[in-house]
Amino acid sequence: MKKNVLIRAFAVVAMLLLGVSAVLAEQARLIITTKSGTVAEFPISENPVITYQDNVLEVKGGGEEISVAADEVSNFDFIPSETTTGVGEINVEGSKLSGLLPGTPVDVYTIDGQKVASFKVDDSKSVILDMNDLTPGYYIIRTPKDSFKIKK
Repeated sequence: MKKNVLIRAFAVVAMLLLGVSAVLAEQARLIITTKSGTVAEFPISENPVITYQDNVLEVKGGGEEISVAADEVSNFDFIPSETTTGVGEINVEGSKLSGLLPGTPVDVYTIDGQKVASFKVDDSKSVILDMNDLTPGYYIIRTPKDSFKIKK
């Protein structure tokens, strides 16, 4: 019973992660390993289809296919993309972000999604986020390819 719940939970998580495949793109993949040692890899960018019925987990996509009893699955992994996102390493020093591409827009949003500031990265690959006029709280810093949450 617990294995069924676990496999169903994995399937739900997989479907949710497939919904964010644009973030994971290119090299991100789902890897399923069976107790017998069979390994099947599915690129997230190929939108693999995951089904679970009658205690059988089935995944199809990217030219791969696996159909295995749930109790025979030994590992179910999501490997994130190793490609760059156009953001590079972001170093936050106070309100300075560095390591971004020149000209990249950087927007600041409140937790409820309201845009409260916009900036552009300069030729030195950094931007000063002047957030002095914003009230203390949590904000989302967003570039075209990445976002993260900060606390002011």
